[in-house]
Amino acid sequence: MPFGFKDPTKEWEGPVAREFHKVSTHTNTVRYDCLLDNGAYMWYVPKFLLSEVGKDNNWPDTITVNIGKSYNTRQALGFKPKPIPLYVGQGVCEFEFYEEKVNSFRYLIIYDAYEKPSSNQGYSLYIPKAEFGNELKPEVIYVNLLNVSYKE
Repeated sequence: MPFGFKDPTKEWEGPVAREFHKVSTHTNTVRYDCLLDNGAYMWYVPKFLLSEVGKDNNWPDTITVNIGKSYNTRQALGFKPKPIPLYVGQGVCEFEFYEEKVNSFRYLIIYDAYEKPSSNQGYSLYIPKAEFGNELKPEVIYVNLLNVSYKE
């Protein structure tokens, strides 16, 4: 395959370890960025994902995560199959491709940590297009929280 062309049969799989740095705190999220030579990640991390490591609303200054293609099935089998929800667990969650931006792909999860159907909240992860190289973007990715650190 010539350089610059995508292989239509090969999806990016990862995983890659990335270090994110805290930028700002919002009502339901903490924004972290990860700068690369050829782009930047922006991740609005749901506070519930950090609840085990946050210290009295003092969110980590740096988080290290693995990001990769999720192999979990999204559709149940059967006569009127229902979609299987994205996985959300302690320190791990899945994001589904939502939209293409100029320099990135936006992945999204709709999740309400408190199970109030009227207040479903969307959480976004922007992955730079360059991260996937010449491979196709995966439809669903996972993020696994590996390590956190605080400034002294």
